[in-house]
Amino acid sequence: MFSARFRAAIVEGNEVYIFEEAGHQQPTVKSIPFPNSLITFSYMDMDSAAPLFQKAADAFTALIRTHSEKDSREGLSALNALAERHIFFEPLRQDWRDRISTVRTLDRYTENELRPTALRRLPENLKLIQEQTRRFFSCVLDMDKGGENNPLPAKMAEYLGGSEGSAFQFTPLAMRFELLGQYGPTNVLYPKSIYDLVDYHLRECVNRRVRLRICKHCGHYFPVRGRITAMYCDLTTDQKGHTCKHTGPFGAWAQKNDGELFRAYRLEYKRRFAWIKAGRITADDFYAWSRVSREKRKECSAGKISLEEYIAWLKAS
Repeated sequence: MFSARFRAAIVEGNEVYIFEEAGHQQPTVKSIPFPNSLITFSYMDMDSAAPLFQKAADAFTALIRTHSEKDSREGLSALNALAERHIFFEPLRQDWRDRISTVRTLDRYTENELRPTALRRLPENLKLIQEQTRRFFSCVLDMDKGGENNPLPAKMAEYLGGSEGSAFQFTPLAMRFELLGQYGPTNVLYPKSIYDLVDYHLRECVNRRVRLRICKHCGHYFPVRGRITAMYCDLTTDQKGHTCKHTGPFGAWAQKNDGELFRAYRLEYKRRFAWIKAGRITADDFYAWSRVSREKRKECSAGKISLEEYIAWLKAS
């Protein structure tokens, strides 16, 4: 079922999504740096989303029998929650909103119209699309594979020619060249499915020569913009909202410095322990120094003092 209320385009380095809601004079416009949505979708945990698909399918199964507004609301509520999780679920929500409108108008509450079984199976189908997308990243868009001797067009030809049916299958898309508000004339996608959005973004990655690299911290692909030496992404976040670009370099620094930190402490520890046998210090003096040194070492690990400051303290203490 074709919906004209949701459109997508890629302009000026951004993904632009246009929502046209009934009763609203002005459409809602959402902009996201390209190709962030494709990448985050490819790594999305479908198992955590599966209960929402199940809830929608159960509600629409009941709706076939009850024709009730309550079951309709519950099913659409689950699809709304999915669309809030990721923009790629928006065509799914639009499709089923159209289906609900149709069955109400025609009073035809059937399996064929509401398709609850298709919703139940969708998470597993989406996992396959995710795998194909990540493989496309690796085979075609990974800037660290192939080098100058294997440019992107050659990678694309090799991918399509040697995948033996496992490659992502590109299909015709509903596109229009039209004026897009402040962005002017551009090609606009009218997506009918999640697959359409993935398809569109993959081909645009090729057309725009997008370069991807695996983040050294989270292990996910990320777009390399500007500096080709970038090693950490700004897509994956931890519980505090910090991205790999923030935590990754510090983690690498901490890992390296923790090793040097321990070696410096261990060397001084052995030297002072030998002083006990030599009668230069008492055991009580040694253990008192050891307690203070461990606290200083913790401060250094936490970044409160530098490694150089800690080593200087060791020598002077």
